[in-house]
Amino acid sequence: MIVPEDENFVLMEEVINLIGEVLLMITKGPFTGKTIFDSLQDIVLVCDEIINEGYIVCLDAPKVFERVRMKDLGPNSPSKT
Repeated sequence: MIVPEDENFVLMEEVINLIGEVLLMITKGPFTGKTIFDSLQDIVLVCDEIINEGYIVCLDAPKVFERVRMKDLGPNSPSKT
């Protein structure tokens, strides 16, 4: 995440912690290189749900998790049966 020097660092830390929290909910285990690589699409979706056009729009981990899961289980998803 790249932000100006005068940006609120506490808020930026919260965003980074939220990304980690949601990824733990998605992977259901510790981070390894493989789990991060396998979750790259989810990482992009998580960031998309948190930040919109440069503005932080959501800092609620369960809500972000549910939105990411809804996108993963879209009509073309092989995991939807």
